[in-house]
Amino acid sequence: ASRLEVTFFTNFFTLICMTVTTFLSGDLVGIVLHAARDRQLAFYMVVYTFIAYIAISIHMCVVKRFGGVAAVVLATARKGMTLVLSFLLFPKAFSWYYVCGAILVLGGILLSSLYKIHQKKNKSLVSKNSELDAEIAETEKLLEDEKESASTNGKR
Repeated sequence: ASRLEVTFFTNFFTLICMTVTTFLSGDLVGIVLHAARDRQLAFYMVVYTFIAYIAISIHMCVVKRFGGVAAVVLATARKGMTLVLSFLLFPKAFSWYYVCGAILVLGGILLSSLYKIHQKKNKSLVSKNSELDAEIAETEKLLEDEKESASTNGKR
């Protein structure tokens, strides 16, 4: 599927799910009425939707060009930068849980990436071994054919 199709259908199904759940919770009618009264809120909602579309499109391009792991690393780095900026701009009590959480997330991504690299290396070695085995089997068959033809020529 193309980037445009993935983006469209993801957003379409999300719209359906969010509309149903906000309607069932009673929040949909309230936000529609509030947005109708407050034009600035409606404008912000449209701008947010546009920016979200651009962000999703860029994310899909990163996934296509560099792979899923790179996209996750980039998204995590963005979240980490947001966290750092929030500490700098809005001072709050520091907790080592933030550092531990970042280490766990980045460590998990690193392990996943290293595991995939290890799997690729093993697959390439297996395919090379299979090619060598096929060549050896072909060579052995040729040698057997030559022996048979030599033995039949020797009997004549």
